[in-house]
Amino acid sequence: MTTHMVPIPGTPEEALDAIAALDVARWGEAEREPSRREHAHKTYGRLLVTLAHRPEYGYGDRVPHLVEAAEAALTPADRKALEP
Repeated sequence: MTTHMVPIPGTPEEALDAIAALDVARWGEAEREPSRREHAHKTYGRLLVTLAHRPEYGYGDRVPHLVEAAEAALTPADRKALEP
């Protein structure tokens, strides 16, 4: 994937689709529904966090503009759930 062209999904559904598409690209079409089920419970902010840390994008351990979008979308409950 071209690293400088990673779009920021505008909705939770788009974010979920993007995660599933990455899993399909890596593991095959049979992973689309399991991936969607695995991530369907996440809020928009947490979906963006998941996308921001996918190695397929070629940014290393995080995609800066997706991290920024995720930070803006995280709710206080999300932040609490993500605490170590």
